[in-house]
Amino acid sequence: MVFIYRYLGRWIFTLILYPVIVYFFIVGRDARRHSQEFLSRAYAFDPEASPFQHSPSLWSSFRHLLSFGNSLIDKIASWLGRVSVDSIEFKNRQIFLDVVKEQRGGIILASHIGNMELCRAMGQNQHKMKLNVLVHTHHAENFNRVLRKSNPNVTAELLQVTSVGPDTAMMLQDKVANGEMVIIVGDRLSVSTPGRNIRLDFLGKPASFPQGPFILASLLKCPVYLLFCVKERKGFSIHFESFAERVVLPRKTREEALNGVTEAYARRLEYFAVRYPLQWYNFFDFWYKH
Repeated sequence: MVFIYRYLGRWIFTLILYPVIVYFFIVGRDARRHSQEFLSRAYAFDPEASPFQHSPSLWSSFRHLLSFGNSLIDKIASWLGRVSVDSIEFKNRQIFLDVVKEQRGGIILASHIGNMELCRAMGQNQHKMKLNVLVHTHHAENFNRVLRKSNPNVTAELLQVTSVGPDTAMMLQDKVANGEMVIIVGDRLSVSTPGRNIRLDFLGKPASFPQGPFILASLLKCPVYLLFCVKERKGFSIHFESFAERVVLPRKTREEALNGVTEAYARRLEYFAVRYPLQWYNFFDFWYKH
């Protein structure tokens, strides 16, 4: 993908993309079905805030997959430094600049909405912020290698983590103490402990959210931020928000506190999901009861 974009250009990449998306739309029955369910729920939950004028159709699901395909191009462009700063609107920019200036380490809660790669690339290209992205893929080191080969200035690191034990927590604590950021998604269950989740209403129906990110935040005793990057008609919009100075989970009221902080995250996720449904890049059954 990097080779095609770098040497053949965006329009060739886009030309190749369309038949690929058509193929997956035809053969990907599950992805197509889950896309339709999500889009329908997002529209029904708040029609006035939705970009759709009427209930989403099969064509909407194709646009959903196409949006995902185009986001891959934007990811590569951002890492290669080919996304113009002028095309990016930074909401709450001062909060971000204060964090960079003070070199405060912390946790950034991300999601599967929008283009997180643009945020990571901006963090390391424009502000030299050291980012550590927790992922569940065993291909993390290969991806790190490709990123460095494509852009030697990359300082973001993908850390393959299947579970957070004492050693991992201590390693992350050291990184935060050094002023680095730890990025973790709050809308994907752990592959090793899928049963450790919290059931909350999301778009009108109970869905499972992982406990892990919020427990990790309490262990690291550091500031927590939310980060969403969505594509607009004329560029991108980055939303960087302060979520909590610290996540505290008292022993006596641990479950209640954990539910409360996860609920707060779910409500912000819901806000963006309704307004940018085609940028919800999670083609699984989100409401499946684990």
